[in-house]
Amino acid sequence: MRITTLVKKYFAYIVLLVFLFGNNYSLYSQCPTVTNAAQSFCDTQSPTIASLVATGLGGVNWYSNPSGGTSLSSSTALIDGATYYADDNAQTCSVRPSVTVTIYSKPTAILGSIQFCQASTVADLAPYVIGNQIKWYLTSSAQTSLLSTTPLINGTTYYASQTNPNTGCETSRKSFTVTITIVPTPSGSSTKYFCSDSVPLVSDLNANGTNLFWYLTQTSGIELDAFTPLVNDQVYYAESNVGNCSSPNRLTVTVNIATPNNAGTSGQLVICESLLDTTGQI
Repeated sequence: MRITTLVKKYFAYIVLLVFLFGNNYSLYSQCPTVTNAAQSFCDTQSPTIASLVATGLGGVNWYSNPSGGTSLSSSTALIDGATYYADDNAQTCSVRPSVTVTIYSKPTAILGSIQFCQASTVADLAPYVIGNQIKWYLTSSAQTSLLSTTPLINGTTYYASQTNPNTGCETSRKSFTVTITIVPTPSGSSTKYFCSDSVPLVSDLNANGTNLFWYLTQTSGIELDAFTPLVNDQVYYAESNVGNCSSPNRLTVTVNIATPNNAGTSGQLVICESLLDTTGQI
């Protein structure tokens, strides 16, 4: 009676065991399960094969090939963009589940250096880098990121990291040196006088400034040629330039071209001595 009761109680388990062993199955020959086929990391985590996630009763081994090959060591460093394949200890998977790896690293620089021609803040650095959720720091190891409103300082090196959008981990940092060149507006007389006996040219204009360019308007981008004739009562605009930076404002100069006075005709003047006073004056 006792044996019959036990058989009834564990009947389901007995049937499962008979099915498995009777069909040459092993409890430890189950292909691993991968729930996330796209796994991402940050370079600061130094991800390895051991960082990959899969589950399986028959153990999990990783391969660089979809079939065959030698399993990879758990300490093998992961490669960005590479695909890895999971199998059980007995390599019984007919199709190995795969994982494609993305490793986020330093942001990408748009330009080799960053130059501003006016006072700027951390927010102005955004166009110079490509990355996800960029953060800026004053040092390579600072714990607190800079606010977007933080003023930039000329000659200072700033450090940018990006953030893994899937896990929130933060990458290593790329350094950028910032140069701020503020060019003063040229100075000088607001009116230039010339005589019409010769045609004055743009090259005859002058002002106090560096590498001066002359324009016809305050905002024109077309520089006047040095041999352009000046026009009477025309206003000209001088701009200073240092490297890639120009003065934010231009000096205005009005040209005045005057006609010389008529000195008359050359000739002789005859004066009688009687017309002179005792001092020799007429």
